[in-house]
Amino acid sequence: MKVYLIAAAALLTFAVLSEITFFRGKKLFQHIFLACGSALLFFVSAFRLNTGHDYPNYTRSFMKFMGMPLAELAKERMEKGYVLINRYINIFTNDFQALFVVTTLIIIALSAVILAKYCKNPSMGLLSFYLLGFYFNSMNFLRTTIAASIILFAYKYIRDRQFLRFLVVVVLASAFHLSALLMIPLYFIMNIKINYKSLTIFCAVGGAIFLLSKDIMMYITTYVYTSYSPETSLNMFLGIPVAYSLFIALILVCAMLLRKDIKKHSDFGNILISATFFDFYFGFIGFKHAILSRFASYFGPAMALLLVPLIIRITIDKIIYKTDYTPAGRIRTYFCLLGTAAASFGFFAYALLNNYNRVVPHDWIWNLQ
Repeated sequence: MKVYLIAAAALLTFAVLSEITFFRGKKLFQHIFLACGSALLFFVSAFRLNTGHDYPNYTRSFMKFMGMPLAELAKERMEKGYVLINRYINIFTNDFQALFVVTTLIIIALSAVILAKYCKNPSMGLLSFYLLGFYFNSMNFLRTTIAASIILFAYKYIRDRQFLRFLVVVVLASAFHLSALLMIPLYFIMNIKINYKSLTIFCAVGGAIFLLSKDIMMYITTYVYTSYSPETSLNMFLGIPVAYSLFIALILVCAMLLRKDIKKHSDFGNILISATFFDFYFGFIGFKHAILSRFASYFGPAMALLLVPLIIRITIDKIIYKTDYTPAGRIRTYFCLLGTAAASFGFFAYALLNNYNRVVPHDWIWNLQ
């Protein structure tokens, strides 16, 4: 656990330095801090050993694919993009550790590109990505997280309403996990203007789906991912703690309170608030079906990388420049700043104490005897 606390302290230092007047807004320093933070997260994940619930599964599949004829690989159930990554690595080495080096590099690099391009405080976004569990997800659900990292580039096309380009990115992501195709219908939903009325409708429809989720999943798993059928898979019965989604709910509340400022300061504002709702929703539905919580991976990273640092920046600016002229406005600002920070650090602490996705204890590859 110590390595995670050290990483958190380092990322927090970079994030705070990025808000100091001397460094604020200077791209050179922002990129240096982002590079240092990204390198740190890469090192911790790439050279781990037996860390994460799915680590053994991906190790076994790597060894299985090694030397397998292409004709047999074509029949594999796993998505072909991920299978090809395994085979490409096999060209250079048979060491399974190379798989975690390559996949970690892909995930961290894609996230860093999004931060450098769209976030005013990239180090704050990287810290949020780390604290809110998506980094820990990347140490487990490799295929889903690679797909989700690619989906990050589709948000631009949702904003710009460029469906064909959006579709190309989603199809590419589905080569690593078929569930990425879920984003296609959501293209038409995430541009809906977010206000209390539309959010109420989202909750009502989401609640109905929640109640019917077992029947829906039984129908879907008749055709795809049959191993996840509610009647045969324990993953469909074992839920995750609802506390995780409550931390995200607090961020959603803060985003709704600041929604006008968020939309004013970011072209992605409305979409990011929508992403936060769906991250909360799929995390909540995971209380009933754990496997469905993985769909949150397609929405949560955008929230963590772009929305959370935006909330922090907006509230800090309001406090520094005293732009809230009423007591109610000042209370709202402090609530959103402290609430977002508390949700992020609270999620991180709760995750470590409850061994989120079995990332504790962390061990290094050079400890292999």
